[in-house]
Amino acid sequence: MRDRPARGVPQVDRSKSLVRQWSADTWSLNCLYVPPRWRGVGVARALVAAAVELARQRGATEVEAYPQSLPPGERQAGAFVWTGVPSLYEPLGFRRQGEPGRGRALFLLKLG
Repeated sequence: MRDRPARGVPQVDRSKSLVRQWSADTWSLNCLYVPPRWRGVGVARALVAAAVELARQRGATEVEAYPQSLPPGERQAGAFVWTGVPSLYEPLGFRRQGEPGRGRALFLLKLG
């Protein structure tokens, strides 16, 4: 996880679908890695929850993430979903910003 204001994530900075206004209190969750043998048992969700809690403790007002959206039933190799998938973030309160579609999406969690 990277705290703001220094975004410095080229893949996000160049993507028109991920552009939005943000404040210095916005944190960015931009990459996850879970070894294959630990996938599917809740490790990624625990990592995201811990990152959100750290952001909250450090004064963040929101956390954004950039999961890879896929059509229902489609699977993709782990190398292509290094930012996670929507079903990882939605149960934790993240909400999609913009229109649904295929590819990277901007998800936002407001901290209160």
